[in-house]
Amino acid sequence: MSSGSSGGQWELLRRQAKQLENEAEAKLAMFAKMSSGGAASADATVIDIGCVPLVPLTCSNSSSAEEASLLSVWSQAESLQSDLEEVLKRLTQTTNKMAEFLDNPLTSNTPTNPSQMHVLQRHREILYDYSREFNRTKATIASAKSHAELLSGSSMSRSGRNDSMSMQDMLLSERGHIENAHGMADAVLE
Repeated sequence: MSSGSSGGQWELLRRQAKQLENEAEAKLAMFAKMSSGGAASADATVIDIGCVPLVPLTCSNSSSAEEASLLSVWSQAESLQSDLEEVLKRLTQTTNKMAEFLDNPLTSNTPTNPSQMHVLQRHREILYDYSREFNRTKATIASAKSHAELLSGSSMSRSGRNDSMSMQDMLLSERGHIENAHGMADAVLE
């Protein structure tokens, strides 16, 4: 392999890493806005997960539109999360290819350039920072979702389960769990 084509391969990998970093940065900004309380969607409406309703969504004051809006926000956050995971995965693969390129003596006839090592190190640092920010933001959104589900009486989490279970059925089920716990406590005390 000639020195010119190996330089072109390095340049291609470097450009690909830079493009993936730019894509990850833009998506991370949107993801962070979602976790901090709002972000603009493609149709310029405002998404706000910071305004979690303080009354259960099943009460008469709330509408199914509010519940649908929250479900839409969660699905958008999950979609953006999967997009970000894919971009970070591709960025990891690209930086690994850059490292393999520099480690493989067959890819170039010249010794490894210190500036190339510096570029690779910088791309790894950026990847580490983006991954750390992504994981922190993902945890914040998961916490907000858990909080919203708790305050809404788990009506959002029920969508994946049996939707026919009414509030009365849930209360009866909870009462049964409490009675079982009391029975176990009594058995331990006896």
